[in-house]
Amino acid sequence: MAGSSGTPRTFLQISASAEAGRSGNRWRPSLLCVLWLGMLVTCALPNTLDSIYHQSYARKFILHEPKGYNGTDILPVMMVLHGGTGSAEGTINFTQMDKVADTAGFLAVFPQGYATSGKGFNWADGRSGKADSMGIDDVGFLSALIDTLKRRMSIDTSRIYVTGISNGAFMTNRLACELSQRIAAIAPVCATLDVDYFTHCAPARKVPILMIMGTKDPFVPYSGGLMSSSGRNIISADTMISFWRKNNACTAAIDSFSFPNIVLDDSSNVTRYVYGHCGCNATVSLYKITGGGHTWPGVEIKTYELVAGQTNMDIYASGEIWNFCKSHSLGCQSANIDHRYISGRQGLFSNSRETSTLVPVYSPMGRLLARFELSPLTGAVMLRQLPAGMYLLSTEGRAERVHIRP
Repeated sequence: MAGSSGTPRTFLQISASAEAGRSGNRWRPSLLCVLWLGMLVTCALPNTLDSIYHQSYARKFILHEPKGYNGTDILPVMMVLHGGTGSAEGTINFTQMDKVADTAGFLAVFPQGYATSGKGFNWADGRSGKADSMGIDDVGFLSALIDTLKRRMSIDTSRIYVTGISNGAFMTNRLACELSQRIAAIAPVCATLDVDYFTHCAPARKVPILMIMGTKDPFVPYSGGLMSSSGRNIISADTMISFWRKNNACTAAIDSFSFPNIVLDDSSNVTRYVYGHCGCNATVSLYKITGGGHTWPGVEIKTYELVAGQTNMDIYASGEIWNFCKSHSLGCQSANIDHRYISGRQGLFSNSRETSTLVPVYSPMGRLLARFELSPLTGAVMLRQLPAGMYLLSTEGRAERVHIRP
């Protein structure tokens, strides 16, 4: 149900796009221009539309490059999956993830599901829907899309994240079950898993997850049970969280935080539950939207609320999702990493000499700068080659701030 366009009422967006051909040529831009009172005000950064062939079908996706991207910097990737009967283009407005990408400096990718009917596009998310019954392999498509981005772009393959809403969130959860070796973290909004599919979910690794669910979702019941739209039974939000707590070996007591109810007329409020001390620091987090509907928090679309329920405006979901995902990466090792000062310089030491550990180093904005190997022979890597300043070091799936003195 989710994924319709959220174009602002006072603006008109004009999209001129061209689909790349089967030959796989470089993307051609889709220019989005904004007009106000009939006058051209600004043209947004171009989104690029392309397609790859999977199962003999041309599968489309839109790529949004962050403002100022030079084409060579290695950037993380956020895939955003639309809801049922939605589209890649509609999801840009629906989530505003492109705006977060411009600020934070990551590649936002909006893939498109398969056209199973005349009403938009859908994902084969494991609920035995039409795309599933047609044999559509969306896990394979999205894996192939990662391969395509890797060939054509400078991406950090250890920091590929997936989020989505409704049908796209069910698909996001399926990817965590079947493609966890390629996905660093997930953030499903308004979805859990099909009861039957859930029994077969077997992630290959511990997967950090941020889950957003409304207690008054008219389509995806928070407490689980029968979905009226599909006739399928789904697990509850609590069952979903319990599964990932166990999978990720989280041992810390629950840490809860109630966000200030700053918008009083949205008839909802937000409580965040965080389960920490997890293996590989694969944190499990639930944003429970009491009174919230089948909506994307922080992006209100009045006409959509008539059928989907209330949109919480106390949080900005896209920002919360990025802030959660950005500190997680693939490549969790068994080695324990300590940080110490040696002769006035910052050193990294591995307590385990059984395996090498690759430690990515990022700028404060999350841009990958270098990778250092902690050899089992030496057990340490000195960071003398880095200029003085603040860095983020990704160790065991989490980012730690390190200040290197002159």
